[in-house]
Amino acid sequence: MGTTKRHSNWFYRLLELQNGLVASASWDNTIKIWNTLNTDCMKTLEGHSLAVSSLAVISDTKLASGSYDSSIKIWNSTTGECISTLQGHSGGGIYCLSLLAANKLASGTFICCGYLDPGFKEIKIWDLKHNKCIQTLEGHTHDVTCLVSLSNNQLASGSWDNRIKVWDLNTGKCVNTYQGHTSGVLSLIALDNNKLLASSSYDKKIKIWYRI
Repeated sequence: MGTTKRHSNWFYRLLELQNGLVASASWDNTIKIWNTLNTDCMKTLEGHSLAVSSLAVISDTKLASGSYDSSIKIWNSTTGECISTLQGHSGGGIYCLSLLAANKLASGTFICCGYLDPGFKEIKIWDLKHNKCIQTLEGHTHDVTCLVSLSNNQLASGSWDNRIKVWDLNTGKCVNTYQGHTSGVLSLIALDNNKLLASSSYDKKIKIWYRI
């Protein structure tokens, strides 16, 4: 079994790619592409200066990564080349990424690396065609932990402030806030053709929400 070129520190994220490949993000500042059939490391993507904390598939050949260094990198997952670097977050790590319609990407930040701010609370929307930030969504009072793209050009976000927010990306406004968890929201998924949201929390509960 091929086990060469291992990460030198612990894994942060795993992401399924096409053709039996898996991407891993690590505290060693790298991303690795693995062949699950023989466990060989196919590529190592290097460029981030701090831990890689989030991953998202952009297309069959493109992968996005977010890091504690506050940057997002777009990679050619076949060649391992870094195509572009997106910078604009005011600080903190990029904890979550979500691919949106029309070749856009959402990113959310969290406190890291000794920052004293109570939490980096912003969500940014990126135009991947022109490699620039086109919107900043503000409203959470603590770190943004998860993002999920919804229908009707909306985005849901979960936060360590215990809340879930739904954003209208046409206006950049928050159109709904769901409250009920007593601790930070850790993950979100859309269910039943986007009619429902499911959330998990540090309060040890899973909640199902009707989208209003």
